[in-house]
Amino acid sequence: MEVTIRPEQLVAFLRDGFVDVVLEELAAAVPAAFESPGAAEVPARVDAALRRALALGLADGWDIYRYIEYRLRLGDDFESRPEYQEIARVLASTQVDGGARMDWLDSYYEHVLNPSA
Repeated sequence: MEVTIRPEQLVAFLRDGFVDVVLEELAAAVPAAFESPGAAEVPARVDAALRRALALGLADGWDIYRYIEYRLRLGDDFESRPEYQEIARVLASTQVDGGARMDWLDSYYEHVLNPSA
């Protein structure tokens, strides 16, 4: 018998533990998001990012975490902004697995978006 889990079921399942750990890690990695006036919205933003990560076909916990972190760093709408068009194209690719797409984004962020860090 094959069991199919819908994305909303997976989000609910992951919410129990994964998202709590992600929030702890993100508080250290992206402290500005937790110190801003919108800090109370961070859990809802993480839930939305989790749904989007799953819709993009990201299945590995590390890949999902990295996607969520970039959403907090670049903005929830980054995939639709012209300056991040190349990122959106790579993330939407079905030709490359999720890990490779996120590795590319790590490199792009490090070398193009944040080269002085």
